[in-house]
Amino acid sequence: MERIVIISDEPEIRNQLTDRVRRILGDGLQIRQQTGRDASSQCKDADLVFIHTRMSRASSLEVARRMKKANPAALLIFFSENQEDVDFILGSDFDSFLWLRDPVDRLPAMLQTFEARFAANLEHFVRIKRRNRRQLLPKSSILYVERDYRKIIFHMDDGELISIYSTLDEVLQELDDSWLRIHNSYVVQEAAIRELHRDFLKLKDGSLIPVSRTYAAQAKQRIIPAAKA
Repeated sequence: MERIVIISDEPEIRNQLTDRVRRILGDGLQIRQQTGRDASSQCKDADLVFIHTRMSRASSLEVARRMKKANPAALLIFFSENQEDVDFILGSDFDSFLWLRDPVDRLPAMLQTFEARFAANLEHFVRIKRRNRRQLLPKSSILYVERDYRKIIFHMDDGELISIYSTLDEVLQELDDSWLRIHNSYVVQEAAIRELHRDFLKLKDGSLIPVSRTYAAQAKQRIIPAAKA
């Protein structure tokens, strides 16, 4: 983990937690402190986010919800001076709870576990750089990838189009065997394919993607046996 965000409306608590984390993980770490009101936009490239359960100017649960939507790869720790606050966050999407007054310092073991968990999570995401900020795209949410001159366009399953300046070969290095190249300008998630025609594919969202002669035979070998199975 390289980027951590600590969210609290209380500067003293932010500073204390920042010092604890830095002592454990070292000075090379990038730690940003935020209040609840300005936090969501700053969490898009975070690896780990700490959210104070008690904030005066924002709902911690709402901040967590927005953060998870903007950055599903990040791990989330709620923290509080009160152990009873764990009941407040039950049912929400979080990875752990840190009790600040715990007589046993559980933070070192927690961070060690989370470093391993985050590294494993990266296998499920494509790493891109967008607007000078790193972003992680869930592979399962990408229907297909299109090259348009110097741009790469990720077509997401919710209809969003995400454009970056890169090459298709660089993107392919981030993808696994569940992806199929069908054209010099297109790579498709195999699970998104619904129909194979002579010179195009139909995807589950209705998109029609051209299949070039160069890749047609390989596409048929992969898709037709999978459909029969």
